Amino acid sequence: METKIIKRCFGLVSVLMVPVLMVFINIACTASKTLLFGHNENIWKMYDSGKGKVKLFNYGYLPKWIPGKKTHFAYLDLPPFSGGYFSLVVAAEDVGNRIFLIIDEIPGVSDAFSWSPDGKWIAFMSTDGNIYKVNVNSGKRVRLAVGRNPVWSPKGDKIAFIADREFGSYSPVIYIINDDGTGEKDLSKSIKNAEFPSWSPDGKKIVFVGQPSVYYSSIVTVDIASGKIETITSGKGTQHEYRQVHWGEQFIYYYKPGVEGSYSYSIEQYDTKTGKTNSVLEGFHPLFFSNFTSNAAYVFFAGFKVFLGIHRIQHYTGEIKVLGFGGSPDVW
Repeated sequence: METKIIKRCFGLVSVLMVPVLMVFINIACTASKTLLFGHNENIWKMYDSGKGKVKLFNYGYLPKWIPGKKTHFAYLDLPPFSGGYFSLVVAAEDVGNRIFLIIDEIPGVSDAFSWSPDGKWIAFMSTDGNIYKVNVNSGKRVRLAVGRNPVWSPKGDKIAFIADREFGSYSPVIYIINDDGTGEKDLSKSIKNAEFPSWSPDGKKIVFVGQPSVYYSSIVTVDIASGKIETITSGKGTQHEYRQVHWGEQFIYYYKPGVEGSYSYSIEQYDTKTGKTNSVLEGFHPLFFSNFTSNAAYVFFAGFKVFLGIHRIQHYTGEIKVLGFGGSPDVW
């Protein structure tokens, strides 16, 4: 298979204004990466420019690259007459062999899974209410905890997840466990209705959506070692809650409720270095099953403002581009 690398540099850019005057702009430099995404119940890939679309597999959902490599990816398979249970599949990027780790069985795979950083395990949410991890090579399955939405830490030693330990009430909080299921710890304390946990790149903090009060939601961070909780949003989600949150290399992105009655959201960018927040897109209607994903130059997400599909925003310039139809993007 021919490999094409498209280089796009936002690094040291020089602009010749007059023969003796040069203007230099230093933003960031990256090579074009490949996006996996879902569209019409199929798995596709394309460059982060929106070009080079290729359909990979039928009947697939929520594709995710193996960490640090562009050789394999995992996705959920739901073929016709499957009985309604997802299969967890690992496939080669060149549409080679597929490994069905969990095949249309009870308990089956729900709609949330996460790679370990070394690419050897996948933690997943099961239809029996438990979180398991499965070895990609052997298929060995290990039960870890009762909960949902597992997210592996960058170092691979911890897994964050959501669970409700209060019988008879729905007030989920954020927990972490060791990668073998031991050492369960409640992180979010008094912050109830926690959702969408996302690790900081150094693995020292987790950001999530939670409710400091029964009247509103906020974007909250928690320090793993000290348990210190900080709220990074100044406004309160009174109409409908903040939704989805993603911690990239420098920026945290999340959906903030829009104008009362509009049922739209703005996409907010919080700079972890400066502490400043910027609204990068307003009046947006996100696909909530579709998470943010990012690399050094861009953040990607799915929904619509004018056009329905996958959107791309440059971290530093705010340039917005619609890449085409699709949802659930994951960038390598």
